[in-house]
Amino acid sequence: MLGRVRRGLPKASAKTGSPDVLLEKLSQMIAASDASGQTERDERGVVVVLKKAFQGDALKPEVADHLADLDRVAAAHPRFPVAVVVHTDKPIAAAERAKWASKGSSVLSLFKSVDPGRKSVVIVDDAIPLVPRTSPERADNVRVEIVFIAPEAL
Repeated sequence: MLGRVRRGLPKASAKTGSPDVLLEKLSQMIAASDASGQTERDERGVVVVLKKAFQGDALKPEVADHLADLDRVAAAHPRFPVAVVVHTDKPIAAAERAKWASKGSSVLSLFKSVDPGRKSVVIVDDAIPLVPRTSPERADNVRVEIVFIAPEAL
């Protein structure tokens, strides 16, 4: 929600490396591609939300291609660390955590231009649902967020 509000405000800064410039670039890239996803800005920085990124345990090829494009953007904006945030539609058992961490790592591995010390995977389970956990549409809660962390958020 906050990202939508900020997008409606005048740009605070047009300098290279600002979150607003990055948001505009990513929004244009997603609009011009066949990739499904949305871009928003929140208190963390600039966020690209991907739904249905996996087929089983494997990353879909079209998503991998899209992530390669995002890596090129990351290379052009080296001030922004990258976090992959994995959301599920239900709490995950300890035995399943490794599977979800592996999925997050497979996404993060495609960000080759980002220094290893400036990227991370975060598994949040179902802690931040988009729809109620009891809803028939709870599968909408499964998503991967690519967060370009704004330097001022650190």
